[in-house]
Amino acid sequence: MSLRSRILLAMLTVAAVALVLGGLVARQAVRTEFSTVVDVELEESDVDRVDRYRERTGSWEGVEPLLAELDELYALRMILTDDDEAVVADSRPGDALPPLDVLPAYSLFYTDDGAREDFLFFTIEVLGPSETGTDGSAESLASIDRRFLLAGLGSMAIAGLTGLWLAGLITKPVRGLSEAVAGMRAGATSSRADDGGPGELGTLASSFNALADDLERSETNRQAMIADAAHELRTPLANLKGHLEAVSDGVIEPDNETIAGLVGDVERLGRLVDDLQALSLAEADAITLDIVEIEPAVVLGRVAAAHSARASANGVQITVSSPSDLAKIAVDENRINQVLGNLVSNAMRYGDRVELSARRDGGWVAIDVADNGDGIPADQLDRIFDRFHRTDPSRHREGGTTAGGGLGLAIVSQLVRLHGGEVSVTSTEAPSPGHGATFTVRLPASG
Repeated sequence: MSLRSRILLAMLTVAAVALVLGGLVARQAVRTEFSTVVDVELEESDVDRVDRYRERTGSWEGVEPLLAELDELYALRMILTDDDEAVVADSRPGDALPPLDVLPAYSLFYTDDGAREDFLFFTIEVLGPSETGTDGSAESLASIDRRFLLAGLGSMAIAGLTGLWLAGLITKPVRGLSEAVAGMRAGATSSRADDGGPGELGTLASSFNALADDLERSETNRQAMIADAAHELRTPLANLKGHLEAVSDGVIEPDNETIAGLVGDVERLGRLVDDLQALSLAEADAITLDIVEIEPAVVLGRVAAAHSARASANGVQITVSSPSDLAKIAVDENRINQVLGNLVSNAMRYGDRVELSARRDGGWVAIDVADNGDGIPADQLDRIFDRFHRTDPSRHREGGTTAGGGLGLAIVSQLVRLHGGEVSVTSTEAPSPGHGATFTVRLPASG
């Protein structure tokens, strides 16, 4: 059964149960009230007439016409008995006598020559037509029942229409969500659910759309990563193939320079594969960290020493500054050296001065890696940590090209995340050196 049918059936069921219970209670209340009114009328008028008849005549002889008159007027059987419930007069003497001990009665008593005489006056409701008239109470209750039936049918119709409206209101966003899910399963990552409005359905639709956005972004990144990786692999492979074919054809000699170029291409391929593996492991949280507490100054000193030879060969100056009383950081030494090494290598491509510094920043230890290059364009700052993202090669020192595969900063971001830290970049574009980029790695302070 569909959700729409269930909602409609529930509305009709609730309406039907409410109407049946309400009708039964109301009918009983009307019956009780009707009987009460009849009793009150008899007590205030008709009983007095019977009472006065006894006072006027001194006996009950000939009272039957009065009882018959009351019977015809009210469609109630009138029975008069003595104190022992022996019948004195009856408006319907030919009918069977009902048990009198369970019927309501009016007590009448008289004093004659000092002796008290007690009598009981019974009124009995007659169901159905009598010999002299019809039962007014039965007709009234039947009329009330008919009105309740008409009101019930109208209420059921209104409940049905309301149920259809509510069912459509609820099932429309659900159908839209189902169609969007089916589209996603079919590979249409652009499928989105319609806005479900306020409330839980709207929240569900918004959550699904946010999930769909993430999946579409991930799929786009995956496709871009495959395309970029293929491009990065294609260049060194094409170089290798070209040189090897040339050597095989005797076009060039396999001298030391040629072999060195081929080795460089192989090393570039190896670095790219290593970077892809490292990034994949980091994103999957599959890297086990060997955490130790170490002073930031020691880490910076080791990173600077590891890059000093290449820096000297390229005319780059590396400086280190860190307070001696700075809190320690809990890191995996090899991985944090990889993080800072990538940042230093990146900085050396853009300027001739690289500054490594550490400072306290609230509950963090902030490590800055700054260069004095031309900076990073503002429209690229948000994408600087994306896979295979590169800035304009013309901004490199002496117009050179990057030797990296475009994965270094992506690896930095993931490794810092694994340490419970964060990495950011600030930059001011300027036409002259001295206004380069600053990468800041924030790691939790140990004390």
